[in-house]
Amino acid sequence: MLTAWEVLGAAVADVRHVGIILVGCNLVWFLCCLPIITAPPATAALYAITREIGYRRSMSWRDFFGYMGQYFVVGWRWAILNLIAALIVFLNVWFYDNLAVSIAPLLRWIWIVIGLLWLIIQQYTFPLMLEQEKPRVLLATRNALVLCLRHPLYTLIHALVAATFVFMTIVVPYFWMVFTVALIMYFYNRGVWYLVQLEKGAEPTL
Repeated sequence: MLTAWEVLGAAVADVRHVGIILVGCNLVWFLCCLPIITAPPATAALYAITREIGYRRSMSWRDFFGYMGQYFVVGWRWAILNLIAALIVFLNVWFYDNLAVSIAPLLRWIWIVIGLLWLIIQQYTFPLMLEQEKPRVLLATRNALVLCLRHPLYTLIHALVAATFVFMTIVVPYFWMVFTVALIMYFYNRGVWYLVQLEKGAEPTL
């Protein structure tokens, strides 16, 4: 069985061949995110095009706009679900942070952990939607949770690698405008492809 590190290594090795396309798509994604209304569809399109690149299909940054139209509604449904989840977590953390009872700090940390677990689940959610004939956000979220529970160690390593990419973006902010987001999504798609193949009983090859 392959590990998350091997999947990452294969994804990084692929960057030698698809790096220019990823950079181009990342730049288009950044520009399309400037208007708020197109940010979720642009994010969905970046997920979709990095998935196709992972399948070794010929893509260009021009295909980005076709995917924006195709996943406009789905992108917003996914974004709204995440906004609701973030608001629920934030309000509970804020509430227990300001509650003067002895158990409040524990409850606050429980909600922080719930927020982190939600983020971990989301690394699989949209790539799983792309595997569906008709993308359904709640079903993809449920399936993402199942993958996390069935492959906890792989999921943890997967999340740590993604967190490393995010840390790089924080240290060097312009990275996220140029290539980091596309690289993360490419890694997410490769990881989900690997887990889906395992669930089907196949032995994936990279």
